[in-house]
Amino acid sequence: DRDDADEAFGNEMWNMLETVMTLLWEPEQMNERLIVLGTRFFHFGVRLAHLDGISEAVHDCLKVALAAPCGDCGKHEWKSQISDAWAWLWKTACQSMIEAIESAESDHPAYALKSWEE
Repeated sequence: DRDDADEAFGNEMWNMLETVMTLLWEPEQMNERLIVLGTRFFHFGVRLAHLDGISEAVHDCLKVALAAPCGDCGKHEWKSQISDAWAWLWKTACQSMIEAIESAESDHPAYALKSWEE
């Protein structure tokens, strides 16, 4: 069902953001997890051509969520520093996912396995 697929992909996006934030100062572990998530994204149908659109959507969602006024102070502006920081973070996260998706699109794992077994 389409709603279930959308929810599952949304959960994967949340897991990706949570992974990046949790492992921000552990780049090796983050890289490993993002490769796995990139492979999952590929199985959900994400291709390299989709990443720019996903990037814009993530950035817009973060802007809406993080720029929402605070209930206590009424302030939370989305400044260029915040925008730049999230753009950097997304770019960093995407590098591992790009490699995983690119590899899956090119079927590198299957070719490597086949050549190993021959």
